Amino acid sequence: MNDVLQNDWIMSYVAGVLNPGESLMVETYIAARGEDGARLDAASEIAGAFLESVPVADVSASLRDETLRKLDTPFAYKGSDVGSNPSIDAIMRGKIDEVPWSFLGPGLRKHKVWSSSEGGALWLLRAEPGTKIPDHTHSGTELTLVLRGSYRDATGSYNEASLQEADESLEHELEIMGRDECICLALTESPIVIKSWSGRFLQKLVGF
Repeated sequence: MNDVLQNDWIMSYVAGVLNPGESLMVETYIAARGEDGARLDAASEIAGAFLESVPVADVSASLRDETLRKLDTPFAYKGSDVGSNPSIDAIMRGKIDEVPWSFLGPGLRKHKVWSSSEGGALWLLRAEPGTKIPDHTHSGTELTLVLRGSYRDATGSYNEASLQEADESLEHELEIMGRDECICLALTESPIVIKSWSGRFLQKLVGF
């Protein structure tokens, strides 16, 4: 429903409160849409100014040592760690077939980049021209970033480097536009809710 990433996501990224999948979505969005890098810089400056305004407080030696120890400890999220991002890097370099795609449906391929134990996931999705994604809604927030090609739904058209944010209030069917395939990065809070029984059956088989 939006063409650009909302400021709340940018500020949360700078604050370091996003999970690895959400962080990777923001990083890929900034890489795909270079002009929005200024928003990231502005958010970083705001965060820096806030930290400088916080009064300095004395801390015990034990607290200082514990903090330094934690800084030296690798971050471990409860879900799968993103680590390096060879699949997204391959897409950005135009090496689409380097991604280990798997079947999702007629004209559709998927690759799971990241997932959490809470049900969230980050997906690369690949669709052939003319493909239609069945009517569905969402149980939670979904961000879809177009990396190649374009698609449309009832809210409008989404081209390369544009982003759509959807939630449970949106029920839609997607159609791939033009002669080129469409590749998207999709961040889902939980699995989508497909309306047709045949679509739900296929969803269980392919694990999406």
